[in-house]
Amino acid sequence: MGSAKRRRMARKKMGGSHASKNVPMENIDRRVREKSTWIMHKFMDREKFETAGDANEFIEKIYNSEKLNSYVPESPKDRAQMMAYDACQKTGNARKEMALKAIDISENCADAYVILAELEKNPQTKIDLYRKASAAARKTLGEKAFTEYRGDFWKILGTRPYMRAQEGLALSMEFWQNG
Repeated sequence: MGSAKRRRMARKKMGGSHASKNVPMENIDRRVREKSTWIMHKFMDREKFETAGDANEFIEKIYNSEKLNSYVPESPKDRAQMMAYDACQKTGNARKEMALKAIDISENCADAYVILAELEKNPQTKIDLYRKASAAARKTLGEKAFTEYRGDFWKILGTRPYMRAQEGLALSMEFWQNG
């Protein structure tokens, strides 16, 4: 089976087969697509692989099973992140409520603050929420990550909430100043 077909099957299993809803993939929130990668990382973190082939075999096994759909987060931090990813599939008030629940689960869920900022109309409140997101992500990552991952932040899945917060903050401040 080709890799494109496996990805389509995995998206369908994750409830993300947007092709059937006639929604172009470029219009899908990137966090929706990131969720399955995040779950795969969680499964892989539990394993010890001798070779790259062993890791690839494991990935194939997971993608060809229902395991991605059955992942249960073990920590409040992971439950909150999963809730934030799920919120990205919602709109309006449902999206906001799920983001607020994610913050209730873990006050350091940066993506939940980012979602709230994206929904916010008031420019100053939007900026404040992006600042909270940035601070939450920084606290979760720890200061060591900022030297260890320098130059590779977008490649590291765990740093993406921080990068989203920084991007949103920069764009919001620029818009507000140049309005």
